[in-house]
Amino acid sequence: MAQRCSLWIAAIFCTILLGALVAAIAMMTFIKDSTTSTSTTTTTTQTQGNITNTTVTSSKIYYCGGISNFTRWNLYSSNGLYMNIDTTTCSFNSTPLYFTSMGGNDEQWFLAGYTAIYAATKVSFTIYMISSNQSNNVLMLSSSYADQWNVNWLGITY
Repeated sequence: MAQRCSLWIAAIFCTILLGALVAAIAMMTFIKDSTTSTSTTTTTTQTQGNITNTTVTSSKIYYCGGISNFTRWNLYSSNGLYMNIDTTTCSFNSTPLYFTSMGGNDEQWFLAGYTAIYAATKVSFTIYMISSNQSNNVLMLSSSYADQWNVNWLGITY
């Protein structure tokens, strides 16, 4: 029975490790490529009698990402932290859709809220987070340094 449990635990661990590896490779590809553009054209034609209306829409997809260092966390309320993330190096033409994930050495699975994007503009956005195992923001800030809670982010415009 113990051997069977050990095999199940090993299988689960390998599955989690494989998923993390795939996610890391995908994020590295986004960051490595930094930018891309894809052009698509859609043509719609409507005919009414002898009148033909044609609408052509063209869009370009642009993405850029980065890692914001754990030293950028600030105290917020009595039990949270926030980070303003500067995206000016991406030179977005409009406010992108931003996505975040948390990197670090330990305990980032206790964190919540960092995927909610606030005050998004084409040059920055803000995230907030709380922890289920830290009772106040000072302990949380200390943990952010000790465990190096970096923010992985990606912005996409189209």
